[in-house]
Amino acid sequence: MHSLHKRTINDEERFVFNVTSPFLNNQAETWGIPNEVIEEIHIKDGFKSSFNSILEDLLPGMSEATSEDIFTSESYDHGQIYDTMHTIPFLMDHLFNFSKSTNLGYFGCNHELLYLMDAILQRLEHSGAIFVSHDLIKSVSSKLKPLSSRCFIVSSEEVISKSDIFIFDTSAMHLPQVLKFNGIPFPKNSFEYRDFKEKLRTSFLECIKAERQRYNTKQCFLRKFLIISSVNTWFEQLTSSLLDTTLTPYSSRIRHGYIHIDSDLFASRKVDTPELEKEKHIGSSTYNLPDKFWKEAVCFVKKFIMANERLIGPKEVTRIFKCISYSYPESFLEDIDINWALIHKGMLSQINFYLLNHILKTMRPVFANQVFIIFTIRTDIPDISRKSEHYKNFLERVYIEFY
Repeated sequence: MHSLHKRTINDEERFVFNVTSPFLNNQAETWGIPNEVIEEIHIKDGFKSSFNSILEDLLPGMSEATSEDIFTSESYDHGQIYDTMHTIPFLMDHLFNFSKSTNLGYFGCNHELLYLMDAILQRLEHSGAIFVSHDLIKSVSSKLKPLSSRCFIVSSEEVISKSDIFIFDTSAMHLPQVLKFNGIPFPKNSFEYRDFKEKLRTSFLECIKAERQRYNTKQCFLRKFLIISSVNTWFEQLTSSLLDTTLTPYSSRIRHGYIHIDSDLFASRKVDTPELEKEKHIGSSTYNLPDKFWKEAVCFVKKFIMANERLIGPKEVTRIFKCISYSYPESFLEDIDINWALIHKGMLSQINFYLLNHILKTMRPVFANQVFIIFTIRTDIPDISRKSEHYKNFLERVYIEFY
């Protein structure tokens, strides 16, 4: 499996950004092993797998192929609005070869997906159950036809304890939407959407913690996580720090993987590095910021921040900016509009939980080093969350500290 943290990957600068020509003249004579004798094997025209036949019977087909989508910083969270008919074959491809008695655990609100899953599993003579989290599905269950007898709506704890595979679905099609950028749909920042995000996030963290405890105590096989349409969304930031996932194509809408087993995130709260131990004491009595990590963070903010924007951060830093600033660990009022947040990894225990939760939900990480993470609501600054090991380390610290 191409682990997120240990995968072998080509250099993007060499193979993507600095490519000047599509031609590889030096490979003209050898490309495609032209001198090899290739034995061709043909499958008879009448052959069709049961899987393909089932999909053809259930899915209506497409009048035209899905040939484009948008994957940019501006399309962040757009992936939560997806085509279920397009996604179901990629999901079922994972489930097709599992034992017919496998129990599935589903966290999400996509009734259409559950109907199709059940119909396909029935044709495959699958005997296992689908355990559906009551906390998430209840918001839409009363508006639609009942689920099949295969689906059991139970508590999140029961889903976690009885399932062999976990499916986390970010689908927000059932929630209010807003159109942006020439008609592209996004989840509307409504109370319903925020409630859905909080419940999905909480369920995922509970599942991760239970799975780690299960593995550490019983040394049993890990259970697979299937994540639906999380790429370039808030949920990817969460899952990428706690799972080793394969980097399957964005178009498939499915990522899959297992919990990390090489670092025990939940066994100990003593996670400070020498850099952080040192940084906790720097700046407490002086404001000339002698350390390079502080200087890097301050220089980054100074480069982008505008005079009318509001920033929150450690007292030692906020005093040097000319913009309106607030300091933690002082109290934080949620009705204050914050444009920037400068978070010190070694001071997480001093930050109000609701403040940190507010930052993670509403802002984007744009800078990270060994000590600081910088968030902003601005969309003109590149997001670093998918590239930075420092940011992944920060998320691990957050979950250890608060969960």
